[in-house]
Amino acid sequence: MTNGFVYLAFGSKYVNEAKISARSLKEIHPDANITIYSDIEINNNIFDKTVKINSTYSSYGTSIINPNQIPYDKNIFIDTDTYVCSSLERIFDMLDEYDLVVTQSPGRTEVPDIPITEYNTGVIGFVNNDDVREFFTNWGSQYEKIKEESGHSRNQRSFTKELYYSNIDHLTLSREYNVRVPRCGYVNGEVKIVHGSHNKSLKEIGKALNKSNKARVYYIPPKISSESMHTIVFPPFYVRYKNLISLGVNSIKKDGIVKTAKKIYDIYCPKLKGNQ
Repeated sequence: MTNGFVYLAFGSKYVNEAKISARSLKEIHPDANITIYSDIEINNNIFDKTVKINSTYSSYGTSIINPNQIPYDKNIFIDTDTYVCSSLERIFDMLDEYDLVVTQSPGRTEVPDIPITEYNTGVIGFVNNDDVREFFTNWGSQYEKIKEESGHSRNQRSFTKELYYSNIDHLTLSREYNVRVPRCGYVNGEVKIVHGSHNKSLKEIGKALNKSNKARVYYIPPKISSESMHTIVFPPFYVRYKNLISLGVNSIKKDGIVKTAKKIYDIYCPKLKGNQ
């Protein structure tokens, strides 16, 4: 059983992005197998295998995976404009149970004719089997159909529509596996991958996001000055305390101080004893 990572990079700009992303990946997974498919020659030892190909599609279609680009039994495709911040090993574990895993797009863009919003195609885990190969073939066909009918050239709509109608056993990953920038959102635990373009390096943004691994919300504006980097992450403690105070006041009004104090004791004292 082989595990590995896959990049698609067409043009020198995207190859250079892929090199930066792959270096960050190797820092976390030094023994990782990495294959890159590209239309130019790549002389770089960061990739274990380079395959020169011509792009089948144009524009956003260049990141559509085809059945000939599944080099391992378990694969994690990563967009070139990414930075890997922490371990992705759990994705490989998930692929023991699922054919494909992917994150929802933070924009929550609706897809015509189906009752779900778009998935983001920047991070996709998938196995190598007949259903998955058929899915990738149909994704490409669906992309061309939508582009011809509506002029819509982003590949997420076609991916989502094809996945919805497929037999693929799939799982939606949590936001930590694909934090898009610039965006706002909520994470809990370590951020795994930062994904997007920004005036600050994705490495800096990843470090700021991972200063805490507790539940937190974040806002990453389109441009950040050095002085405002620390304002990226906002742990929502104030919300928590505000809610607790409100619950306490309402309980006192309803049940009185004694009963409220007993409730607090019953809830929190066992937790405190357990932490000793």
